[in-house]
Amino acid sequence: MAMTLRQLTTCPDPATRVLERRSRRRDRVHDYVLYACHRHRWLIDSWEGGRRTVEEGELRCGVVFEYRDYAEVLRSHSREWVCRLTFNDLEDDHRGDVVGWLRAAVAELCVAGREAHEGVRVALGHAVLAAAVERDAKVAQAAVLTALAVAETAEAAARGA
Repeated sequence: MAMTLRQLTTCPDPATRVLERRSRRRDRVHDYVLYACHRHRWLIDSWEGGRRTVEEGELRCGVVFEYRDYAEVLRSHSREWVCRLTFNDLEDDHRGDVVGWLRAAVAELCVAGREAHEGVRVALGHAVLAAAVERDAKVAQAAVLTALAVAETAEAAARGA
C-alpha cells in the first residue's frame, strides 16, 4: 500500500510533537507518523508509537502519513471517528462490508440533519461511489481512502479541532 495522507485537525499551528509507529513488516518502515501541536498533543496519547519533539515549522498540526494497508486504515477510520459520529462500526455492525458501512454512515448523517456535517456526508458519499462503482480494486481503495481523509478533516472542522 502506498502512503496516504490524513489531516486530523484544521489547526494552523506548527507541530511540536511527532508520534511514529514503526512497522513490524519488512516492506515498510512505519505504520504511521502523526504530528501535533502543543494544544492538540492529546491526539498523540490515543495512538501507539514512539514520541519525540520536533522543530516548529516541520509540519502543521494534525498531519498523518499513513502507511498501513487498506483494511487497517479502514478500521482506524471506523474506530477513531466514523463510529463516534454515526454509531456505525465497520467490523461490529457491518462485518467488514465497506459499502454497507459507508451507506449506513451517510444515512445516519442525513437523519441527524446536522448542517455542520454536510461536508462529511458528501465526502462519505464519494467514498460509497468509489467503493461501489470502481472495478479496479486498487483505484477504488485509493479513492475510498482519499474520500475518508477529506471527510475526517471536515469532521474535525465541524467540531472545531
